[in-house]
Amino acid sequence: MIRKYQEIYDIDIEEAEFFLKLEKSLTKAKRNEDTKIGYFKKFQANNIDLFKNNNYYSYVNEESHIIALDLSRWEIKELPESIGKLSKLQYLSLANLELKSLPESIKYLSHLKYFNLGGNKFSSLPKWLIDFVGSKFSQNYINKGVNTIEAKVLSILEVLKGNRLEKVSIESDVIHWEYALNYKINKEGNIIGIYINDEKMGIGIFPELICTLNYLQDLVLPQSSLEFLPNCIGELHNLRYLDLSFNRINYIPESIDKLVNLEYLDLNDNEISEEKLSSLKWSKNGQLSLDKGDFNSVIQECNNTLKIYPKNKSVWFNLGIAYKEVGEYSKAEEAFKKFLEIDPLGSVVWSNLSDIYYQKGDYTNAITTIEQALKIEPNVAFLWSNLGFNLKKLGKYDKAISAYLHSLDINPKNKNVWKDLALIYRYKGDYMKAIEADEHALEIELNPNDEQK
Repeated sequence: MIRKYQEIYDIDIEEAEFFLKLEKSLTKAKRNEDTKIGYFKKFQANNIDLFKNNNYYSYVNEESHIIALDLSRWEIKELPESIGKLSKLQYLSLANLELKSLPESIKYLSHLKYFNLGGNKFSSLPKWLIDFVGSKFSQNYINKGVNTIEAKVLSILEVLKGNRLEKVSIESDVIHWEYALNYKINKEGNIIGIYINDEKMGIGIFPELICTLNYLQDLVLPQSSLEFLPNCIGELHNLRYLDLSFNRINYIPESIDKLVNLEYLDLNDNEISEEKLSSLKWSKNGQLSLDKGDFNSVIQECNNTLKIYPKNKSVWFNLGIAYKEVGEYSKAEEAFKKFLEIDPLGSVVWSNLSDIYYQKGDYTNAITTIEQALKIEPNVAFLWSNLGFNLKKLGKYDKAISAYLHSLDINPKNKNVWKDLALIYRYKGDYMKAIEADEHALEIELNPNDEQK
């Protein structure tokens, strides 16, 4: 029978054994076997280029050897051990087969240049596979400056994705890209960022090898078909940004609480219950109590969370708001400053900090912090009006007028700004402009539906 398949496919006899066993796994009854023509014969491509550019074809035969094999279209749940006898195989796609394991003989495919395991259902990756993939696909990353040991992680991800990851500069804002298949390294070649964001095919498993990346700061794996996280995730002590949204995760290991440097965590659209999500220590940010106006509960919950996650900026923000509402301005100031140490681009926080300084009568610092907010969001009317108000408090009337006018350029329907502007003009003796400003305020007051809040 093997010799028969050798003749049909015109291949080495050992490779013919693979086709025979593969066909048997695909045909449920003997009568469905096509021993005269060959079940896969009609899916043969004449050359490698035709094979790669048309998903109709399943293999390429060259000089009596299979050099390319794509089984991604077939319903195969287990592969014959004889796949290791395809001694000249260069291209192998086993994507989307829902395989739970692989024959170890794959490690004998010494000519392999492309390997795709995406979309399967591995619960773990055996050491022989990690070593094999590392030996075959790490060199490209090493050539790009990646640490030799850590390059193995990228090679595993390449095989699980079916595409090579591309290096980007440290300055790249890849976190916010809609599509990403990238990584970052520091000057020493250590991986500091992994970004895989592609809805076409998920990697299907969180490789535990990722947990060995001691310098990893950003890990972006949304839409990756992940079903669980390993306990070792707690070993990523430098991780600050973790996006696991749009997966199938239904359990979060307690070791996640060891990620003390975490600044951002996204677990949206997984199979985790709302009750479980809200019980996560990361999620305890006092928001529910804040909405109810129970500021003392907010303070207690936020302080408990920050003992575990001291860089959770949303918790620092809510804590600052709560302290501000109960009149503990020094503590509110400290909370807002902690937020800004983590994220200096939080314009809302700069604005709230300016309110704290105003309440304390420190108008100079109030102005400085509003100016910081305006550098980030220069087209927000109330920031300019707040700037004008604090400048007026210091007697800097000309600068206050300029700030108020800038606010009115953005939102000309704020009657309070017009009234304050009228007061300054009147104080300076410019009564015509004062009257004109008062008229604007009166017009808005008489037509309240036109006022923009």
